[in-house]
Amino acid sequence: MLTQPSYNEIMPSSLLTPYIQCFWVMQSETSLQSTAPNRILPDGCVDIIINMGDPFLEMDADTSDINDEKVYIVGAMQTPILIGMMGHVDVIGIRFKPGGAFPFFGFPINTITDRSIPLDDVWSGISSTMNSRMPEQTTIRSKTSILEDLLLKRLGTFPVLDALTLEAIRIIYKKDGLVSIRTISQNLNITGRHLERKFLKHVGISPKMLCRIVRLQYALSHLKKQHNPIWTYIVYKSGYYDQAHFIKEFKILTGLSPNAYLNEKIL
Repeated sequence: MLTQPSYNEIMPSSLLTPYIQCFWVMQSETSLQSTAPNRILPDGCVDIIINMGDPFLEMDADTSDINDEKVYIVGAMQTPILIGMMGHVDVIGIRFKPGGAFPFFGFPINTITDRSIPLDDVWSGISSTMNSRMPEQTTIRSKTSILEDLLLKRLGTFPVLDALTLEAIRIIYKKDGLVSIRTISQNLNITGRHLERKFLKHVGISPKMLCRIVRLQYALSHLKKQHNPIWTYIVYKSGYYDQAHFIKEFKILTGLSPNAYLNEKIL
């Protein structure tokens, strides 16, 4: 089995809880020769990444590119990405809840969907501040405290969280993605087109795409509970039309068939 760096999540303070799902940290105690690629699945979130370690690889089926950016923002994803890490791993991230990044940046979030860009492009001069303050901190908590301070100072610069978008997101998660856009629109007394425009601006993806992502996450939660998964049960519980529909959606959002995904997790 290939060595993997440690991964931990830290919850934000109460003032940032409406916007941020967690701070996350990935570290290695020693320099790694190689790691098994990390398959990052779409989750509807926007992340800020601060890499204080060695560059890592972004891979797909045919190519791999070195990512040597130190501070960057990753938009909501609609397809998976593979990350390979070698050498010294020391990464800290800020994972915004769906819709939570907009109040810190103000631009339409769909302009960075399926993309990563230097954070300085949307938050001028911030990378030098992070690069100068973060490495001198010796604990994870002290590093996240710096990030919280920077975020709180920026909060209020742009419009607040959009109430209609947040209510639609709440409905989607409450229903585990098994809800029609028509039903959401009717509950909120807005048109489906208006709802989609709000989602693209505040979340970066359409409400239908978030439903698909949340439904897959619900299916994966059932998969984790079963040692020998019964696919027909998972298909039924997750609300897919049939097994063919489930496999098609699974491949789009994970890049693998259900069995291949399960084998990758075991290896």
